[in-house]
Amino acid sequence: MSVPGHLFLAHFPVALIVTGAAADAIGAATAKQGLRRAAGALLVLGAATSMLTFLTGGAALQAIYPRVSPGDPRIEVHAQWGGAGVWALAAAGALRGLWRDRLRGPHRWILLAAAIASAVLVIAIAFSGAALSHG
Repeated sequence: MSVPGHLFLAHFPVALIVTGAAADAIGAATAKQGLRRAAGALLVLGAATSMLTFLTGGAALQAIYPRVSPGDPRIEVHAQWGGAGVWALAAAGALRGLWRDRLRGPHRWILLAAAIASAVLVIAIAFSGAALSHG
């Protein structure tokens, strides 16, 4: 897939995970289990789309070389954030999928912490990519 494909896909994990984390926090604060279940679906879908975005990164890297030098440190920063971060997002999404009905007790707080950490991580990955494409 070309760079436009990577750039198009990159918006989905950000939107899904950030929205899912916000909904999860509101659902936890108001004890609305239905909202937390919906948030979980957004988080799992966001993790899945982060994998698709990661898989299109190689083509994006090749296509950006005419505009950015191969030695540019922004490439390494984004590769490190995206390369390691996608696995953390996948793990958080898998955990949410496995524990989708465990919304009480200690699981409640673990899932909420994973959702918030995923939101912070996906934003960091997005900012490092934006530095390449817009910076």
